[in-house]
Amino acid sequence: MMTIKFLSLKWETLLLRYFLMMFAVIAGVLTQIWAITFLGFPLFLSAILGIAIVKETDKAKRAKLVKIPSGQRSDKKVS
Repeated sequence: MMTIKFLSLKWETLLLRYFLMMFAVIAGVLTQIWAITFLGFPLFLSAILGIAIVKETDKAKRAKLVKIPSGQRSDKKVS
């Protein structure tokens, strides 16, 4: 399952979104196609909010494994 996390964006992705935003705005203004210019706004918001879409791992994979030392056994009777 995919989840959206805020403020968890890597620097490389942040810079890439910034440059894409600037390219969309400059290209839209120079060609006077305003629809391209308005595409810069969602890129700006996703960069500022740090939105990252990540794949959620299974809870079983995230569980911490606790090892029992070899000298202790859990099936001993307590008296």
